[in-house]
Amino acid sequence: MKKTLLAGVALIALLGTSAGAADLARPVYKAAPPPAPIWSWSGFYIGGHVGAAWGTTESELTGISAGGLGGLGTGSFPISQNSTNGFLGGVTAGLNWQVAPWAVVGVEGDFSWTDLKGTTPCVVVLSCSTKHDWISTVAGRFGVTYDRALLYVKGGVAWTKANYSASAGGFTTEVSDTRFGALFGAGVEYAFTPNWSAKIEYNYIDFGHEDYSFPLGVIVGGPGVSADVTVREKIHTIKAGLNYKFDWGGPVVAKY
Repeated sequence: MKKTLLAGVALIALLGTSAGAADLARPVYKAAPPPAPIWSWSGFYIGGHVGAAWGTTESELTGISAGGLGGLGTGSFPISQNSTNGFLGGVTAGLNWQVAPWAVVGVEGDFSWTDLKGTTPCVVVLSCSTKHDWISTVAGRFGVTYDRALLYVKGGVAWTKANYSASAGGFTTEVSDTRFGALFGAGVEYAFTPNWSAKIEYNYIDFGHEDYSFPLGVIVGGPGVSADVTVREKIHTIKAGLNYKFDWGGPVVAKY
C-alpha cells in the first residue's frame, strides 16, 4: 500500500514538472501597441510677423483734362518707374485642417503695418513718390507635411492703402486709394511644440493698374485742370512669423 501511494505521489510530481517545463517553453505573445499619433496641424491659430517689402510703381500720362472739356491729349507715355522698399509687421490668424497624414489645407488672413515707400524723378522737374500705410491679405493654403515641418503654397487677394504724389518746389499733387490685387506665395512652417510654430514666407502681390486724375490747379476764370495717369504696381514681401495653435479635432491616427 505504501509503495502504491509513493508511486502515485511520484507520478503526480513528474506530471507537474513536465507541465511547468512546457509552460516555460511556450512563447509569450503580447498585444501590439496602439499606433503612435501622427503630428496634427488641425486647429485655429493666431500669431505675429515681421519682415520686409519691396516693389515697383510704374506711371504713364494718358492725357490732360480741363473740367467738362475732357481729355486734351491723346496717347500715353511713361513718366516714372519708382522702386519702393520698407519694413512691415503685423498680426496673423488662420485655420488648418489636416485632411490626410501628409496633407493640410487651410485659410489665413493677415494685416501688416508698413513704411513701404520710394521717390524718383519724373517729368524732368517733378519728384514722384509712392507710400503705403498697410497691406492686408486673405488666402487659401495647401501644405505637405514632413514630420513637424509644413511646406505650403498659398493664393488669394490683397489690399493696400496707397498714396501717390508728385511735387516740385511748393507745388504738390496727390491721390490716395485702397488698391486691390491678387496674391501668390509659398513658405515653410515648423512646429517646435504642440502649440507653437515658426514660419518664413514669401508673397508676390500684383495690384494691376488703376487710372487716376491728379489735380494740377485751376485756369483763371475757368475749370480745374488735371493730369490723367495710369498707375501699375507690384509688391513683394518676405515675412518671419510665430504662431500659437489652439487644439481642435485632436491628432490624426495612423491606420494599418
